[in-house]
Formats: sequence, structure tokens, C-alpha cells
Amino acid sequence: MVYTFSFFMDIKIICWNCQGAASSKFSAILQNILRYHKLDILVSPEMRISGKKVDEVIRRTKFDCSFRVEAKGFSRMRI
Repeated sequence: MVYTFSFFMDIKIICWNCQGAASSKFSAILQNILRYHKLDILVSPEMRISGKKVDEVIRRTKFDCSFRVEAKGFSRMRI
């Protein structure tokens, strides 16, 4: 017996290296991006926020699943 599966998946992913996620404008901008693009996955490295602030941002996205890594400090190193 042979099983075959044929399907195509359209997945919308945005990787946005946004600094300033703690600003009051960030939430509105993020909501517009999510509404316009109807994303499946949002990757946002180096947001420069942590703890309760990042939990609030994640809650506002209304994604079913989320994953985050707690910041261990915010480097100010310049190259």
C-alpha cells in the first residue's frame, strides 16, 4: 500500500530586527504589519525589551504559540 501526499503550503514569515519595541508607537505599527500581511510567523530578534514588557508585546500579537528567550543584558558594543 502506497500513501502519497501532495500539497503546497503558503507560509508568510517576517524577520524584523526592530529596536525600540518598548515605544508607544511600536504596538500600533506591529498591529498594522500583522493585519496587512496576515503572517504565520513573526521573528523579532534584538527587541531590547524583556520581562513583562515583552510578554505584553507577545500577548498583543494574538499568535497561538510564541517562544522567547530572556535577555541577559543589552550590549552597547560598537564596531
